Amino acid sequence: MRGYIQTCDGAQFALGSMLSWEITLTGGVPCDEFCVRCAAEGEVAPVMERAVRFFARRGGEDVFCGVVDAYAITKNERGTVLCIEGRGMAALLLDNEVQSQTYQYVTAGELIRTLAVPLGIQCGECAQLAASNFSIEAGASVWGALESFAKASARYLPYMSTMGVLSLAPCSQDILHVIGGASPLLDFTYESRRYGVISEILTIPRGGGYGQTVRNERFCALGGSCRRVVYLPAKGKAVSRADTPQYQIEQSEKDARVLCVTLEGWSNVFPGERVQFLRGEPEIDGIYRTAQRQSVCDGGGERTILTLWRE
Repeated sequence: MRGYIQTCDGAQFALGSMLSWEITLTGGVPCDEFCVRCAAEGEVAPVMERAVRFFARRGGEDVFCGVVDAYAITKNERGTVLCIEGRGMAALLLDNEVQSQTYQYVTAGELIRTLAVPLGIQCGECAQLAASNFSIEAGASVWGALESFAKASARYLPYMSTMGVLSLAPCSQDILHVIGGASPLLDFTYESRRYGVISEILTIPRGGGYGQTVRNERFCALGGSCRRVVYLPAKGKAVSRADTPQYQIEQSEKDARVLCVTLEGWSNVFPGERVQFLRGEPEIDGIYRTAQRQSVCDGGGERTILTLWRE
């Protein structure tokens, strides 16, 4: 892999030979992050104070773009090493706040054009979503505003690609990677937790009336007991999707069953994509959704670490 930096005036410089790297992809929050170490060669060191972007290229193709947060130069008898740290392009949406305002009616495309594009963010796929009487609270970041909009109107959240393209659309169900017997698997760890998983939610109307119970049948069948009581808003007031019992149950289960897989070399599995794990382990085999992907190269060689949530 080769690394490049771009300075605030748009100039681009190639980094020296890569010594190690760690690039973590999430597609959301916490945002992507990277740390690379390379030989400080040529014109790079003198211009690092003006560096604003880092690019990683593999086989002539750009595979990552991020915001440069910090750099350090170390010199010793073995030479000079440059270390660069930073985050993915979602950092720009997290670092910039927006003014509080209320929209009588707003679409996803309008929010992205007015809030994200001025920060230099590229826009990708955008679903036809809209919301009425949508408010942005004081102190909210651009990402927070987009996330609140998505929670109120959709079943998916904003997504930032490895190259900094922002999308507000459902994850593709077509991409299915298989990790089976022939996969270059180094190790895997499966973790299942019960704490925090909601077994049922009792909803009670504020104006009086009978309550209704929504159950998490899977968890209840396993003996789970963690009930929540939710008081519905006054009659006539819209209920956000994020406030519905089903959504809260889904969120409580999202990372309850986690599979961490370490593969040898580079893998083309990315956050949001589905993975079928087939290793002859009945209690573990199944379909997962990729929550995080780490690309690591150090003294132990190159490897990919996947964090998968069970669907």
